[in-house]
Formats: sequence, structure tokens, C-alpha cells
Amino acid sequence: MLSDGLIPSPSPPNSYKSVVIGGTFDRLHQGHHLFLKASADLARDRIVVGVCDGPMLSKNKSLISLLSSFSWFCCHKFAYANLIEPIEKRMQGVKNYIKSMKPELTVEVEPITDPYHLMVHLSGTNNWRL
Repeated sequence: MLSDGLIPSPSPPNSYKSVVIGGTFDRLHQGHHLFLKASADLARDRIVVGVCDGPMLSKNKSLISLLSSFSWFCCHKFAYANLIEPIEKRMQGVKNYIKSMKPELTVEVEPITDPYHLMVHLSGTNNWRL
């Protein structure tokens, strides 16, 4: 629903059983914190975070498509993938930050190496629909 016909109204906290997002999350900064907090606020039970690795860090990758009932954002394009922090450090930083805000939330963090990784991972669950 649009407020004043121009700006979408935000969803209330805990609106979704699960929220799925993705990103590079290199050197967590205030922008990452805002994104992770907003995503965690929407999740009632769990959040699944894909952290870009391998080919997803190359400068040739572009936007990942939006999944219908989940929040999903693009992995950044990087010309200097070799300068990005190790995947383990980025994944642990994401998990620690989310748990520090909402400890009761189940947090699943995993590397993604192709744009469809999390969609395939979730295809065996009943937590999403097209």
C-alpha cells in the first residue's frame, strides 16, 4: 500500500517468517548495519544471508533478481575481488551483527557463488512461493 500514493508503506516488524538477503558485506559499515537491521526486523523466525564469494565477486556479475516473497538484493560488482576480506570473516561478521540485535532469530549465513544458490537451497523448504 502506498502512503500519499508515492512512497510504499514499510512492513511492520516480524512481518515474515523468513527473510533472505544477499550481498558482499566487505568491511561491515553503517550502510550494511542499516540493511541487516531492517532485514532482521522483518523476520519473525529466521534470516538467511548469502555472502558473495568466488565468481560473484567478479566485475562481470550484475544484479540478482528479486524473489517474490523475500527481500533479496544485489551482490556488488568488484573489479578488485582480491582485496575483499576472506569469506569466513565476512560471514562471521554478518552473523555476529544480526545476533547482537536479535538473538532469538535463527541466522543462516552461507557463501553464494552463483545468483541462484539460495533459491536452489530454499527450493526444498515450504517457506517461500513464487
